[in-house]
Amino acid sequence: MKVDSFKRWLRRLALMGYNMAMLYTKDAYQVPGEPYFGYMRGAYSKEEMKEVDAYARSLKIEIIASIQALGHLEPILRWPAYAPVTDTANVILVDEPKSYELLEKMIAFWSEALESRRIHLGMDETHDLGRGRFMDLHGYESPFSIYNRHLNRVCGICDKLKLEPIIWSDMYFRYANKKQDYYDTSSEVPEEVKKAIPKQVQLSYWDYYHRDASFYEKMLLRTKDLNGSAPFMASGIWTWARLWCDYEMTMATVRPCVDACRKVGAEELIYTLWGDDGGYCDFDSAFAGLAWAADYAYN
Repeated sequence: MKVDSFKRWLRRLALMGYNMAMLYTKDAYQVPGEPYFGYMRGAYSKEEMKEVDAYARSLKIEIIASIQALGHLEPILRWPAYAPVTDTANVILVDEPKSYELLEKMIAFWSEALESRRIHLGMDETHDLGRGRFMDLHGYESPFSIYNRHLNRVCGICDKLKLEPIIWSDMYFRYANKKQDYYDTSSEVPEEVKKAIPKQVQLSYWDYYHRDASFYEKMLLRTKDLNGSAPFMASGIWTWARLWCDYEMTMATVRPCVDACRKVGAEELIYTLWGDDGGYCDFDSAFAGLAWAADYAYN
């Protein structure tokens, strides 16, 4: 999406009453000294992001960067240049000093490009954390321990850059059961794991699937219980399963999600629009879903 397209989207979002936009880029931004970042993928420059951010602020919309600071890094880890920081095909190597040098460059890009001091670090779906080169180098270690140690180091980078980190909460629930089932409400996250979660990180719960408000309520409260932070909810406007926005799934899942957020007092809610696995949707078709979702949330 080019700058002019961003501005068109922002204008429409402002008319619908949205005051936040989260930009998920994976590797598609130009990190200084890292030519493979966004290579052949239309990487955004810092100047482009500053222009988009300034326009958003003129519309009273906060743009928050959404990147990946642990998993989902297969677009860069596939390059031999990143072999020294590779654990598995999509997970960066924890405890490796070069990993944190790279992560600081990545986070610094957004610290300089956007006015918002909030940043979403991702860290979701790291199913094979510690089971690649990490295990070869250090042997087996509980993924909870590896995850929290890494999170604390990344939060240290955010503190240095005066940023407020957000991450997805899914892996705390997945690591708590042998099937790595995100939605197993009977699994218990150990107390020592909860205590090791940095207090400054806000945990966000993503759920695009359930049609029962009580399920969202339970999971939002479980998310809050992890480190006491106010849960940040992510629902979805369904753009990832068809060539046209799926309004039935959108309405069936957004309504109970919003109802649950009201009941438990979750004050922040975003609607995601994914393009999974190269799938294509006419994203303009999502505007009707976004308008309906905004109307339901505000009214």
